[in-house]
Amino acid sequence: MRTRIPVRRLMLVLAFCGCRPGVGANQGNDRVRHALLAQVEGLGGCTDVEVHGESTSPQFPHLRLIRGTCTKEHGQAGFALVALDESGRLYLLDSPSGFNFLVREHRPANVDSSSALGYVMTVLEMMGRLSPADTLVRTPTEVPATVLAEYGLTPGQWQGSGVIQSLRGGYVVSVTTLGPERVTAHHAVVDPGTGSVRLTLEMQWSRQPPGAQR
Repeated sequence: MRTRIPVRRLMLVLAFCGCRPGVGANQGNDRVRHALLAQVEGLGGCTDVEVHGESTSPQFPHLRLIRGTCTKEHGQAGFALVALDESGRLYLLDSPSGFNFLVREHRPANVDSSSALGYVMTVLEMMGRLSPADTLVRTPTEVPATVLAEYGLTPGQWQGSGVIQSLRGGYVVSVTTLGPERVTAHHAVVDPGTGSVRLTLEMQWSRQPPGAQR
């Protein structure tokens, strides 16, 4: 036997849950696209963004991470990142404050000495400090001297990546990355209990013009 639901009651249910027939998925996609575009639009920025597939992080298994890419006005690559939790709440991840809010709402799991490096890499992207185009460099010898010379560097001038010190209740992590136009070095203090990450060092070397390379 089929039960007919009064139209008025049905509309009240739909209003309470915040959904409308046939547009829920489109609205969700639009929210994600708008959140990604908000991070890269503006003067010299992007006018549209390509949304990529979802991924997860071992430390945030209940979050869906969604990335976006675009080409800025002068040809540079643009990157954006958002997270969705199980309730549909959307988090813009392009600044330290955005990450700090996220970690207060969703405390990360499984942060220890073996996972600290990968965790900090993820956090640096969430803070807008790294992009997917930046490659982790574990030891300075991984990068040929000829490539380092393009940035005015020698192998002895920089440090590799990993946990460089264990503290009472935390770790100091070094992260060195090589990108298309820059080399970056970060030191961060990680609290495995709360998941907080505090940057203590941030350095960047840009690719030098051919005539300026030593």
